Amino acid sequence: MLGGGQYYTLVAGLRNLGAGAGAAGAAGAAGVVGAGGASEIAAQKITEIRDEILGELRPADRRAADMLLALGALADLPREDIEALYAVCAHSSNRFLREWAAFDYELRTRIADGTLPEMDIADFVARERAIDSLRWARAEELSEFDTFGSPTVLAYLVKLGIVGRWAALDPATGREMYDKLVNSMEQ
Repeated sequence: MLGGGQYYTLVAGLRNLGAGAGAAGAAGAAGVVGAGGASEIAAQKITEIRDEILGELRPADRRAADMLLALGALADLPREDIEALYAVCAHSSNRFLREWAAFDYELRTRIADGTLPEMDIADFVARERAIDSLRWARAEELSEFDTFGSPTVLAYLVKLGIVGRWAALDPATGREMYDKLVNSMEQ
């Protein structure tokens, strides 16, 4: 591992984690998000990819990643724990985590109070896809100028969580989102 918050090797290898050597196309996507609705296989593969990434992180970045993953599982936490988690994230030394938590809090608040324009979309799937597109875009914004640093790795974890969610909801959309994830790493 390199100093200065850089993950050159990890970032360079991210696009191959779920695809296997040279198979970043549809075959690789099927292996990650499952074929024919095999969402339990998809969840297992996504967990393996996530765990491989987490295993490569330095301790400070691993703590930030763990908090980031906890933000993704808020529905499983009591209200006081949710508030405490946001407070810890707000004071983190990791810029990506601080800004992601602020964005996530605002997004969830606007969803809850109905002020997010995307909540006006009648179709549930289209609405959820629009909200996840906001999350995806914000993760990309937060990592835009730090190609080999922890923000890129943390953004990848956010996107991987979105892919996993869609793989469980709709395997075709999951494959599409996985392809988008792989393509974003190739740019």
